[in-house]
Amino acid sequence: MKTIQRILVAFLSVLMIVCLAACGCKTASAASSACRAEQIANPYTECKTLEEAEKISGVTIRVPSTITDEFSICTYRAMEGMIEITYTDGKNGDEINIRKGTGSNDISGDYNNYAETNKATVEANSVTLKGDNGKISLAVWTADNQAYAVFASISGAGVDKTMMMDIINSIDSADKESINDSETTADTMDNG
Repeated sequence: MKTIQRILVAFLSVLMIVCLAACGCKTASAASSACRAEQIANPYTECKTLEEAEKISGVTIRVPSTITDEFSICTYRAMEGMIEITYTDGKNGDEINIRKGTGSNDISGDYNNYAETNKATVEANSVTLKGDNGKISLAVWTADNQAYAVFASISGAGVDKTMMMDIINSIDSADKESINDSETTADTMDNG
């Protein structure tokens, strides 16, 4: 009789452990569904035109329609207080993103650690340039209580200093409709 009781106690103990373990664990699909339910909604609205993006964001911006012969505007996105324009090359998945928003915080959304950080002066504004191996992937600055960011991913790296400076100088510039390879404004670069 004691043997049966011991077996029954052991069986019930194992059964209780299995039940507790099963209640605490989720299947892969259940965990995946739970994660999707907890994700933050995309705050951006896809827009068909720059004017639509400006209306949604409350931010106005002038940008060139093309950057060199390779990159043209692909998308406009907006949310309250910020606008983003994405240029693509249309073949390699290379992108250049320009953001402008209200305030003075870093609006880049890029939290990578870069090996190189430099400063440049553009129209009396200090621009922080970040990148690796002589290529610039990120530029951030503020002017007139507006925050700006340019992110470039070309073949997994950034762009050269001349190209980044040309992009920066073209934003909100009334006389720039496109950026050509021959334009050079990198003489304002200082390593600091």
